[in-house]
Amino acid sequence: MKNQLKNIAEHRRLAQDRHHTRNWESWGPYLGECRCSTAHQGSSTSGNNRNSFSHERHRGHAGRSSAKDFLGITDRQRRLCFALALWNKREPILKERPLGGAALEGDGKDVEECCHHLDSTPTYSYAKALYKYPQADFRAAQPVDKNRASRPAATEAEFTDTPVFAENRYFDVSAEYAKAGPEDICIRITVANRGPDTETLHVLPTLSFRDTWSSAESDGASTKPTMALVYANLVRAKRGKFGSYLFGWEGETETLFTESENHAHCLRNQPNARPFAKDAFHEHLVAGRRDAVNPKESGTQCAPHFVLTLTGGETRVLKLRLVREKDAPALSFGKVFAQIFSDRKREADEFHASVIRIATLSLGEGALVNPYLGCEQTPRNPRCLAEVDQTLSTGADCIEGIETERAALLLAT
Repeated sequence: MKNQLKNIAEHRRLAQDRHHTRNWESWGPYLGECRCSTAHQGSSTSGNNRNSFSHERHRGHAGRSSAKDFLGITDRQRRLCFALALWNKREPILKERPLGGAALEGDGKDVEECCHHLDSTPTYSYAKALYKYPQADFRAAQPVDKNRASRPAATEAEFTDTPVFAENRYFDVSAEYAKAGPEDICIRITVANRGPDTETLHVLPTLSFRDTWSSAESDGASTKPTMALVYANLVRAKRGKFGSYLFGWEGETETLFTESENHAHCLRNQPNARPFAKDAFHEHLVAGRRDAVNPKESGTQCAPHFVLTLTGGETRVLKLRLVREKDAPALSFGKVFAQIFSDRKREADEFHASVIRIATLSLGEGALVNPYLGCEQTPRNPRCLAEVDQTLSTGADCIEGIETERAALLLAT
């Protein structure tokens, strides 16, 4: 069994990561997308932190202790973060994270929208997630307002209880990641118009540095990083000892820049340290403020701005790549790019098939489970993954003697 596992690419990657020969888990799903409001984020002077940080206020919050975005990927220390921002031209805000709200706008903990993690390997060599984005203004469905009015109540208003998906008037937005190397990440964003009419969607694949430099607590210990446009479809992101990364995409389009820093005026009614803040992309697109973004094409947060007009049933694909500069290949998006996705998807299927086989040998016929199912989604639990991987790497003999707690983990869904 052990020799058979060595022939499976993902098991080899896990072994390389475990033996520190290649750092395959340096990038993964370490973004905390599970909610957009938590008690520790609040800035309430009344002590009511759970209700002080609304969905509206969150777009101006940079998140110094952690990064919270959706359908994204980041390095293990959350220094450089990639995620999606969307706008359907009807919502009053740029969609940068799922609706979660404060305690009076939901339960303050979970995602209220239709966001699904479809596939992943433990090293995140391949991953795919899907978000169903309504074409109507989700505020028209008033899930937040209904929850405010009904609190405290035993149940909350769910997004699927509203009419926003009527007649399939929504976009399927999928984000796929395939690693060509530990720090070479190919990104494929697929947008499908499921509705009957022609609709426009603004897509902003956003790269940002987590703000560790602007707070008083940092005392200048963390040097401010930089992002700058190299040419029309390539950005260089540099951060001290962290090094330099290249972020490129297929085709030429407008590239927006701002600072990944709190909008102090929005959050605390205080002047901003710099003229460009975290919510600049919202101000630029939704509020129509052309001066909200940095015209010098530099900052600590950037995004190529794709405007997709799709007829009913039409699908479009965006291709991007994020890679450490010293290891960077030619950033082409043709056959080699497609082959990387094809290979990683096949290897993911092989890995899951091996895991299911091992679990079946241990737990009985029909126990078709994925031991990583509860661990490989955001936010990642590295300790949980390490324990399961160590168990699996020894083969079925070890699993037959599995402890009660480990069996529960294997069966968790």
